[in-house]
Amino acid sequence: MKNIPITNAQTVWQLWLDGAKDLVAVWDMPPSREDRYQYDNQRRALNSTNHRRFFGVNTEQEARKVLLEGYPYGARLVTDLAAKVSETLPPPKSRRRVRKWRDDGDELNTERLQAGHDTCWRSMHRQLKSACGLVEIVAGWGSDCGASQDRLQWSGAAALALTDLLEKADYSVELALIAAMEAYDQHQQQTASLVRVDLKRMGELVDIEQLAAVAVYPPAWRLYGLCAFQQGPYSSGGSFNGHPHSNFQAYAPNGMWNYRPNVMTLVLPESHSESAAQYNVLEALKSLESLVNPQDAE
Repeated sequence: MKNIPITNAQTVWQLWLDGAKDLVAVWDMPPSREDRYQYDNQRRALNSTNHRRFFGVNTEQEARKVLLEGYPYGARLVTDLAAKVSETLPPPKSRRRVRKWRDDGDELNTERLQAGHDTCWRSMHRQLKSACGLVEIVAGWGSDCGASQDRLQWSGAAALALTDLLEKADYSVELALIAAMEAYDQHQQQTASLVRVDLKRMGELVDIEQLAAVAVYPPAWRLYGLCAFQQGPYSSGGSFNGHPHSNFQAYAPNGMWNYRPNVMTLVLPESHSESAAQYNVLEALKSLESLVNPQDAE
């Protein structure tokens, strides 16, 4: 967990969280002085049977169990979405090194030579003409407080489907969800609070069921995502179901994504339906293909 405080020059507050354990941990932390009111609002509402539909869960303990153990329903949603995308657009070209036997090449195979094969020289190459194998995927997380539980699941589902497709094509993918709320500083100048949740590091295996517990499970946002903003130096709203949700892309550049020159960044906007999720994944794949193989996009 990394809390980047505001300064006179930088009024956008940032909180970086490392996966589900960090996200769950914010529930047990005291809020900032500026957001104590919202902290109390959220807990009172969760304890009221009249407002539990907003959170999508009856107790915080129930949500915590899902985040730490996995979300099978969300995993199936992601798998189905990835399959539908693959039906529409061929999967990304694999970056795996391919072995070919030729009359000449990089390495002589003596066993093939002794067996009488005409082609005994081995060459290795990648299928892509040019490529950046390191990809950072950042996706908008959460939505406005009027969004249904169904709408809340699709942004994360799109991000996971894209991650799965690229990993299967031998890209090394880093996945992060980013949420934003607009705010006003002490001089009443507009600024923002940003929360980034790192779900997958480059080189880590894709555990869709575990990742879906944060990315697809709606209470992950409504409980822990909103709670994370209560650590910041600004108010995150005046009621449990009233938050100044904003588009995280409006606050770039800020060093939270697209900050490494050797890593390609794909930014996914929020998806509020299955069709929007499918479209956003398709557009990201097309963007990647044009960046990796610009000659193919002509």
